[in-house]
Amino acid sequence: MKRVLCLALSLLCLLSLCGCAKYTSSYRATMLIRSNTAHTAKASFSTLTGKMAFTLKPKAGGDALITARCDLQSGSATVYVDDGEKTEWFTIAGGEEVQLQYGPCKSGKVYVILETGEKCQEGHFQFETE
Repeated sequence: MKRVLCLALSLLCLLSLCGCAKYTSSYRATMLIRSNTAHTAKASFSTLTGKMAFTLKPKAGGDALITARCDLQSGSATVYVDDGEKTEWFTIAGGEEVQLQYGPCKSGKVYVILETGEKCQEGHFQFETE
């Protein structure tokens, strides 16, 4: 009986890992405001170090674009997009403002990954599907 219970618990643990997201966030932040809906992802912070992942679902039609509006006071960050394959989208350094578009996106999930190269301060990142 113990063997069956142990096997069942092992199977349950294995199945719980199968639903994990493709990318996970791992960061340290102060004064962070973060939101992520199907078509919009936003992050504003006082300080940020690490990796922050967002999931977006482009609107149907095949010509969906992702618009980025970002600014950063100090530090540097690189933004990647995974629309089937992870590729670098842009890098932003302290004192810069960026407004770019990526696309057209394939249907399904698109991952936007924000990675800092160092401690970033006073940043605002917004990603929207159109």
